[in-house]
Order: sequence, then C-alpha cells, then structure tokens
Amino acid sequence: MRLPIYFYKGDPHKFAVVFIHGLGMDSSIWISPSETRILGGAFPLSTLTRNEPQTIKLYQKPTVLPEKFTIGDTFPLTTSFNDLKEKGYSVITWSQKKLLGSVYNAIEELKYVVNFSNLFTRKGIVLIGHSRGGLIARKFIEKSNGIKALITIATPHKGSTMAKWVEYISNLPDLLKPIFKILPKEKILTKISDFLKSEAVKRTFT
Repeated sequence: MRLPIYFYKGDPHKFAVVFIHGLGMDSSIWISPSETRILGGAFPLSTLTRNEPQTIKLYQKPTVLPEKFTIGDTFPLTTSFNDLKEKGYSVITWSQKKLLGSVYNAIEELKYVVNFSNLFTRKGIVLIGHSRGGLIARKFIEKSNGIKALITIATPHKGSTMAKWVEYISNLPDLLKPIFKILPKEKILTKISDFLKSEAVKRTFT
C-alpha cells in the first residue's frame, strides 16, 4: 500500500505518536493547520481563524475602489503534532485516500501506518484522533494489540445531534446551484454538496 505519510523520527526510547485527521480534512490539519481546507476541501480553515479586519475612515469619496477588500490577517496555528515533535517524539500522520469514504477503508490504512511507525520506537504507539479520526482509532484498537494509549479530540463516540443538522441542510447547495451557475463558486457548492451527502458524514454523526 502506498500512502502519503508525513513523519518525523524522534527518540526511539519515547512513544511514537500517530495522528489521525477528521472528516473532510487531510494531514495538513496537524502539520500546517493554517493551510488546511474544510468541508471536503471547499474552504480554507484560515477563513475561521482571522483577526478582525482593520476599519478605515474615509473623509472623502475615493476616486478608485480597491480590487479586493481585506478580511483580516490570519494568525499562526500550531498543533500537538508540532509540540511533540519539538520534545523529541516520533510523530506520524497521513492523508486518508478516501476523505469521504468508509471508516473501514481508513482502518486498513491505519494498520499500515502503525506498522510503519513501529520502526521508530521501542516503547510503543499512541494514537491521537480528531473527530472521525477518533472513531477510526477506536475501531482499530478493538482488533489490534500493542497500542499503548488512545486520545480522542471532539469525537462523537455516542453519535451527534449534528446528524439532524446535516440532514436539514444537505440539499441547500443543490437549491443554490441555479443562482451561482454563472460563477466559479458553483464548484465550491458541488464540493459542499458531495461532503454533506457522503456516507462518511452520515455514519460519523449517527
């Protein structure tokens, strides 16, 4: 199996830590979160992490309008991946091949990643999963020995009320498509629609 694995080799006497990204994201959420995209790749995460834009007081009507308006500067984001790397731990992550696919596809990939990670440690493996990544890790350890610890972040272990929310809005992009057909944003709406209607979304939150 060939996977896009990103890793840093640390002290073999420390745990190797495998990070598992959530639904609709990729490994960049751990490595460089300011560059990652959400909602199936439709929007950059930095859209939600910007500082307030500066306000400008105009004392007369401008003769030339700006080409684009500022929406505020982004501030840098770091993650536990970077923190543990600086402390000398081996850290490993990858981008799941089927971002909207079944949990079981990701589990098969995780098996490969864990085997690869064992090359860097004599102490064992720790899994850290965000959102659906936590569900993938939990399913994985049900049938796998040798994992020393599991940490989950914002993982819907008992389902989520978000399932109803997704059900209500899943058809909204289709309704908006005729309005945006003349704009390149139609591609964004298609991505959002595919994301909301995917089997992965339904199974993650129910």
